[in-house]
Amino acid sequence: MSNWFITGASRGLGLELVKQLLATGHDVTATTRSAERLIAATGEHERLLALEVDLADEQRVAAAVAQAGPIDVVVNNAG
Repeated sequence: MSNWFITGASRGLGLELVKQLLATGHDVTATTRSAERLIAATGEHERLLALEVDLADEQRVAAAVAQAGPIDVVVNNAG
């Protein structure tokens, strides 16, 4: 399966994409302003890495990408 990196993942299209990917066995690193809201919406998953990241902060973004490991697909969904 693929490793996905998704921004803006706690609502709307980003959230639905995260749910579908987890349901089909993919690994997902999901950035959000509220990891708590994302986990509440998806439940706990060992394949989900939920990270609170301010996408305007280059150091935080770089750290999130490093935590994700090898990324196969990026979805830049943040508003």
